[in-house]
Parts: sequence; structure tokens; C-alpha cells
Amino acid sequence: MNSDSKEYEFHIGNAFFEELESLDVRTGNVDCKLAVSKLADGSFQFVFHTKGTVQVPCDRCLDDMDCQIDTDDMLIVKLGTEYLEDDDIVTIPEHEGSIDVSSYIYQFIVLNVPIKHVHAPGKCNTQMQDILNQHLAIRSGDQEQEEDDAIDESSIDPRWSELLKMKNNI
Repeated sequence: MNSDSKEYEFHIGNAFFEELESLDVRTGNVDCKLAVSKLADGSFQFVFHTKGTVQVPCDRCLDDMDCQIDTDDMLIVKLGTEYLEDDDIVTIPEHEGSIDVSSYIYQFIVLNVPIKHVHAPGKCNTQMQDILNQHLAIRSGDQEQEEDDAIDESSIDPRWSELLKMKNNI
């Protein structure tokens, strides 16, 4: 690391997620290392290494589940006249001279959580699974049979009867 570089370490705990009132991530235990380097053009390169565990709601049973976070992200920070964000480049007003990285760390964490998060097979809350199964309107295998039973061929417009015959032959 050169003389124009600094390293910072942050511990992100439950209070961080509670303060943000996050719906995506409820609690967590994450460490973030930030290396800040000054580039030749006068801008700064922020390299984040974020690693830990966060709790997110299971999509199936809604109980909390652990999700591992291990991500490396980069941000370029420039000094300018007004605040501006463009992809991975942030311009901050020169008279401020500082940047709050907490929102970026949160974004990097949330973006690292998979879109679908469910417990491993057999690990979901069985009571919630039972309730879910009781309230399912139509199970996929039963749906076609119910649709076929509901169609009374005599009530169908004759113009559509040929299409119904084709569907039944498939």
C-alpha cells in the first residue's frame, strides 16, 4: 500500500440494520474492510471487502435464516461542486470533503443477498409449511383437472369447440 492509502475497518451489527429499518436484512454480523487510495487524477478509489452473516426472512416460511456475505466492491470518489452519483462514481462537494460510506456498505450487503432465499430442504418451520399448504387455493397438479371439470362442452361457443378438441388431444 502506498503512502496515499488508508485502511479502515467497520463492524456492522444489529444496531446498524435496526437504524436503517431494513426490510431485506433484519440483523447481521458483518465486517467490512475499506482501502482508500488516491489516484493520479486526484480522485479516490474505495475498495470494500465485506464478509459475514446476515439474517433474512425465508421466502417460504418467513422465519429468519442465515445468509453468508462475502463480496468485494469498488467505488470511485471525486471532488466537485455538487453531489452526484453515476454508476460506481460518486462526486462529493469539495467544501464537504467527507463521505458517509454506510449507505454504500448496506447496498453492497443487500445486493449480495440472493434474490430467492429459502431454508435448506427440511429446515423450514413445519407449522408455517402446514398452514401454507392448507391455504393454497389450487395445487398445480389439481389445477388442470379442475379446469377440465369446469368446462361443459355444451356451453361452449361452437366456434371455440374445435380449439377445445385440439387441446384435449395434446
